[in-house]
Amino acid sequence: VGKRIMGQCQAAVAEAADFFGRVDILLCCTSQAIIGTVEELAASQRTQNLVRDQFETNFFGPMNIIRAALPEMRSKANGHIIVLGGITGHLGTPGLGMYCVSNWALEGLCDSIAYEIAPFNVKITIVQASIEIGILTNRITSAPPLAAYSSDQNAAPLFRGILDGLLNRLPGIKAQYPQFPTDEVNTPSSEQERNAGPSLLRRNEVTTLYPPLS
Repeated sequence: VGKRIMGQCQAAVAEAADFFGRVDILLCCTSQAIIGTVEELAASQRTQNLVRDQFETNFFGPMNIIRAALPEMRSKANGHIIVLGGITGHLGTPGLGMYCVSNWALEGLCDSIAYEIAPFNVKITIVQASIEIGILTNRITSAPPLAAYSSDQNAAPLFRGILDGLLNRLPGIKAQYPQFPTDEVNTPSSEQERNAGPSLLRRNEVTTLYPPLS
């Protein structure tokens, strides 16, 4: 379903109601993560467009499918909406700010709508999964890093380095993504880090991938 297009959301709900007779449960579980500091994501028109694209996927998409399902659930006086969120909907994370903002917006929507739909016997639940589930099971896009935020100049525990470490540990990551020349990457400071994997999120360009989990 193209969640960004309201008509497609309404058509999907109508098709499900026609096939099953009713729509009891709606699960919203897709998202995408944009990696970068606030300054890095404001550095160009392209990175700003990445932020807008993330909001379309993480906030407006779930809002559209929820809006599409509500009339059907209200008419049956029954329904349960389940939204996969995360701790990033409550806690800010350095280097993951725009992802956190989209999560906060979605959880704020859910908290508000819960009271509005309760009289219709329609419930909404936010499942706050670990950050690894929300990010490693969906598309990841990294903005080009700025030198001022490299680990040897900035002591903040930026999520870029943390996630790079996780990705480098995945069995298929080295086979799928070869090492890059050091002039294309903000090279990790230690030899151990440099040998750990391709450091995909430190490339000096926009990098997009789906983590190879299998």
